Amino acid sequence: MGVNPGDHVGRCAQNSADWIAFYCVFKAGAVALKLSDALTRGELAMLVNQAQPSFVFTAAAKLHELVALRCSAGLEKIICPGGELDLEQLKAT
Repeated sequence: MGVNPGDHVGRCAQNSADWIAFYCVFKAGAVALKLSDALTRGELAMLVNQAQPSFVFTAAAKLHELVALRCSAGLEKIICPGGELDLEQLKAT
């Protein structure tokens, strides 16, 4: 996927076993960021702009907010059911 050591990778979704792939970021040497799914749009924007994650795993409920931040925050990929890279596609790679 192009995750490199030192990259920041975020997850903005409720805790669930469905997100186990997120923890592979440690294996890649990346920095894992947990962004609460309870954050308001403004809080999420502030944290994403500050942390500058390359990739974000998210649930469909937060997809539109993260897509809106894509240009300003430097997000390369948003991984989400129905997003640029679906979790099922990720499992197949």
